[in-house]
Amino acid sequence: MRTQSPLSPLMIDCLLESLPLDITIIDRDDKVIAWTIKDRKLFKIKDEVMGTDIRECHSVKSMGILENLLSEMKEGKCDSTRVVKDIEKNGKLRRFMTQYIALRDDDGHYLGCMEVDMDLSDIPTLRDEDSPY
Repeated sequence: MRTQSPLSPLMIDCLLESLPLDITIIDRDDKVIAWTIKDRKLFKIKDEVMGTDIRECHSVKSMGILENLLSEMKEGKCDSTRVVKDIEKNGKLRRFMTQYIALRDDDGHYLGCMEVDMDLSDIPTLRDEDSPY
């Protein structure tokens, strides 16, 4: 991020909490170290999860995919991937996108990753003819 002066921790917190996303941060050892909390829209996280292995937060069904993804990110083979799926929430079928993004320093060393969840259900499908440009 390019800034005129360093962003304060308060500004960074406000920025992250204002995004229409649920963000979870995982360190290089696969431990959950942070997440956005304000009006967490998609997946509620209990405080006990802080410091636990990310694998404990996912279903057995998704474990193989998660293992491969973390391994490829650590090896530098992958920087991000996206999964879109339909999930029932509160009796309604909702379309969610989960994106995993590797966090790397300026030298490309793996620092961890960010899991970003977004509810796509209320976003209308855009077509070229809908654009004013």
